[in-house]
Amino acid sequence: MTPLLLILALLVPPANQAAPDTSRYIILSGGNPAGKELAVRNPDGSLYFFEEYNDRGRGPTLETRITLTPAGMFQTLAITGHDYWKQPVDERFALHGDSAEWSSSLETGRRRLDAPALYSPFYGPVGSLPLLIGAARSSGEVSLLPTGRARVKKVGERTVSAGGQSANPSAGDQNPVYFQQTYDLRDIRIKDYAKRGEDISNSMPPGGQGLNRNDPVVARLMNQQRQMASSMGQFLGEEVLYVTRGMPW
Repeated sequence: MTPLLLILALLVPPANQAAPDTSRYIILSGGNPAGKELAVRNPDGSLYFFEEYNDRGRGPTLETRITLTPAGMFQTLAITGHDYWKQPVDERFALHGDSAEWSSSLETGRRRLDAPALYSPFYGPVGSLPLLIGAARSSGEVSLLPTGRARVKKVGERTVSAGGQSANPSAGDQNPVYFQQTYDLRDIRIKDYAKRGEDISNSMPPGGQGLNRNDPVVARLMNQQRQMASSMGQFLGEEVLYVTRGMPW
């Protein structure tokens, strides 16, 4: 399957541009437009994202609304719509003082916090990932909800040019982000194990065990994963400057 790539579609605003705090992205599949993502920063500092793409009749349509604390953590989050498999989505998060609550079709939880922590939404849009970088900017890492920690670091800068304009976004190293190649490799492993009479669909062996790395299809998908991880760092570096504009440093 061809990978889905999220790219910066408009570096130069058109004549009929939206408000300055709006960014529009095109999602490509096989080099052809397959969907879009819209990122809006409202005058009150709240964020709105709209994501939609079509992958052979599948694909999500999601709206995300976020408010932030002064430290850049989620104050409230609401994600609604349907997921890649057309199942309904209603994911929520709210921070009341030092008490955090979250709910989705996957889990519901509550926790009292003794230090700031960033909720990691299951259905969060790609454009919201720079908030993680902003939350980790002081120490290089941040605690996550429901559990875990995220670490980010700057590894360099690159010049990006389009329409006669250039920008120097930072390239970053971040936690894994899963793309279509991950799911394609998962399907290959499930089928290969099934040929040996093993069902691993609900218990995936770690570390790519069982993958035939000499298979040209597997080799191609794994190479695409590495390319996506590299390009994602550049995308996040550019987007974090937009999303965190006006936040205290």
